[in-house]
Amino acid sequence: MRTFTIKTLLVFGTILSSIVPSLTHADHLTTRSGEERKIFHGKYDPGLYQPTRIETGWGASLRAGGAFYHGDVIAAVSPDPAILVNGQFFYHINRDWHMGLSVEWEEHNATVGGVDFGTARTISLLPYIEFHFPVGRWSPYASLGVGLNLNDFDEDNQVAANCAALGFGPCDVSPDNTFAFRGGAGVDFFVADNLAINAEAAWKSNSGDGEITVGGTPVLQGDFDASAVQVLVGLRWFFE
Repeated sequence: MRTFTIKTLLVFGTILSSIVPSLTHADHLTTRSGEERKIFHGKYDPGLYQPTRIETGWGASLRAGGAFYHGDVIAAVSPDPAILVNGQFFYHINRDWHMGLSVEWEEHNATVGGVDFGTARTISLLPYIEFHFPVGRWSPYASLGVGLNLNDFDEDNQVAANCAALGFGPCDVSPDNTFAFRGGAGVDFFVADNLAINAEAAWKSNSGDGEITVGGTPVLQGDFDASAVQVLVGLRWFFE
């Protein structure tokens, strides 16, 4: 009886030992970066998966949003909120530091006394640097850039026609190109090893001298302030 019991326990233990490991078995996959990820029955454990961001190399981003002036730009000229498009080409030194060139375009419709007056456009060329604080898939950062604002203004067709009809000659709004300072904060959310969703809020300076002339004669001259708060959303790609 004792012999039968011992043999039975041994057989039962052998069967149990072959079943339990199959329920808890986890292989390990080593990625290019040397990170080990667990695979249960040939599948990633979703709770353990994190994108392996490329440490160094080139990257690019494309974003769009709006720019909002905080008041009149010059005298009674009041631009509406702008359409803003921003492109970047950068080199990420490591996970914490990015350096690159930002090129952005914004366009505002301007009114005087509620009447359409024309369109204000700015192209900004901004070398910049970012410092990141990566945590898992998230990478919050602070950004700082300095460069040049290329400002232009196109008068509304009706305004030009009115000036010509009254015999005043051409109406012209001439803003100077200005120094640009841009500071912001944002976050990258990595959806893949080399792709992130980006969101950013920033403030960009754009103030200088401008004038309005009619028939070549200045009728309004002085400082303008086209500094604006910006909100952007887009994608970032990281190349090997």
